[in-house]
Amino acid sequence: MKIVLLAILILLTIASRGQSKEKSKVEPGNSEPTYHLAFANFGPLNDDIFIADADGAHARPLLPNPAKDYNASFSHDGKWIVFTSERNGSANIYRVHPDGSGLEQLTNDSSFDDQGVFSPDG
Repeated sequence: MKIVLLAILILLTIASRGQSKEKSKVEPGNSEPTYHLAFANFGPLNDDIFIADADGAHARPLLPNPAKDYNASFSHDGKWIVFTSERNGSANIYRVHPDGSGLEQLTNDSSFDDQGVFSPDG
């Protein structure tokens, strides 16, 4: 299972080309910014999005929910994550802050809404 998750993490990182990275504050005494990534954990019963450090350490669920959450992407400024969720019975696009606050449903229809991303200029 760990090998599969690592492979998914690597593929998501390569495929996203920076869309799944979020730049956070520069830590005191360090001139380099800290990055985080979002990845989906595909389980037999549930799919969830996790947030982790750029090296994969300190992974935590973004929004624990029994519904399927997947296809996460950071906004250019790192303040929002847009993702697909089936929490209301149909796949719709949502956004949330990286700390899990401010959840907003952006689409609401019976069609399959998926792969939401932010434009590079915000």
